[in-house]
Amino acid sequence: MPDASNNKIRYYIAAFLMDTALATGGIGIPLLAKREFHASPLSIGLLAAIGAGAYVSCTALAGHISDRIGRHAVILLGVIVYCITYAFIRICPSLHLLFLLVIFSGVGNAMFWPCLEAAIADGTSRRRLPVRIGLFNVSWCSSIILGTWLGGRLHDAGPRLPFACAVTISGLLALLLLLIAPPGEKRHVAPPEEPDAAPFPAVSPALQQVFMHMAWGANFVAWGVLGTMRSLFPADAISERLRYTGQEAALLVAAISTAQTLMFALLTVFHGWHYRIGFFVLAQISMMSGTALVAFSVSPGPLALGFLMIGAGAGVTYSSSIYYSLEGLHARGVKSGIHEAFLGAGVFAAPTIGGWLAKTTGDLRAPYVMCVAFIALGLTWQVLMYLRARRQPPGSGAP
Repeated sequence: MPDASNNKIRYYIAAFLMDTALATGGIGIPLLAKREFHASPLSIGLLAAIGAGAYVSCTALAGHISDRIGRHAVILLGVIVYCITYAFIRICPSLHLLFLLVIFSGVGNAMFWPCLEAAIADGTSRRRLPVRIGLFNVSWCSSIILGTWLGGRLHDAGPRLPFACAVTISGLLALLLLLIAPPGEKRHVAPPEEPDAAPFPAVSPALQQVFMHMAWGANFVAWGVLGTMRSLFPADAISERLRYTGQEAALLVAAISTAQTLMFALLTVFHGWHYRIGFFVLAQISMMSGTALVAFSVSPGPLALGFLMIGAGAGVTYSSSIYYSLEGLHARGVKSGIHEAFLGAGVFAAPTIGGWLAKTTGDLRAPYVMCVAFIALGLTWQVLMYLRARRQPPGSGAP
């Protein structure tokens, strides 16, 4: 059967543009909340959490709907919702209204990302899937570097400018999606299995499922850490403790996406990482070490190194989660929705707890210390799950 993925370029472009808009507006929200509304760390953490909660609530449903009616319409609707939401954030007069608007932003993202991921996987065999996922990951993650820097730079010129830029980019994307809609798109039907499509290395179906569950858990932790850094660190960086500019804070946070992009590119050409527990654990140890550096450093060099280590580890957990979710040929929309739901749940939980800790203790480093413990607990759970699965006799089913 011909590979239907030769037209996936439109989806890579969509991922790049959407995450440029997201990163530009995303770095602008905590900076706006801190500078204009004088929000506390808890309020800033709750902004990230509420948006993530709306995202988690809608991802699986959006993926399921796209499995039934087609991907493109749901993707386009998500972009339109996002664009309209940020147009209102551009003129938002109060912190209370900002809390409401981030809910709609989360809903728009939930319509976009699971459906886009499933669209990229549709018509793609297991042998070709790692390359398709790798190109997608490089597309969205490289744009975060640009968007994060751009948002910080625009904030220094005017705290509302990042949102005007986000509206412009997402509006352009909506127009492009309208112009390049695939003719006669139908609900997704899984292609027949290819004889040589077995995953590498060969593992039992039960162990495949265990790795998927481990990756979902690891991605929950990783994006909790990323959500904490992206929502709380910019406000911390421009505070009296660190005294960085908005652009300097944005460049430090952008180091996360720089390392992620490089890791995604590496994993696109190097396929020996699939189902390798040692590599998976090492990546999370790197993330934990980087988080400790951020917690106890004030100079830009160690902070940048810490963010690079966090990004490299999160690149592995994200690649693992999305690959193991989309490797099967059936219900890709649903499973990509679950993958995104775990991601969003991490962004919901960690910044909320971290913001509360910072407010309660009066120490702006407390959320970062919490993240170190968060990673350690998650890693312990994964290793125990893997060891339990290895002890299961062959053919006993997934634990």
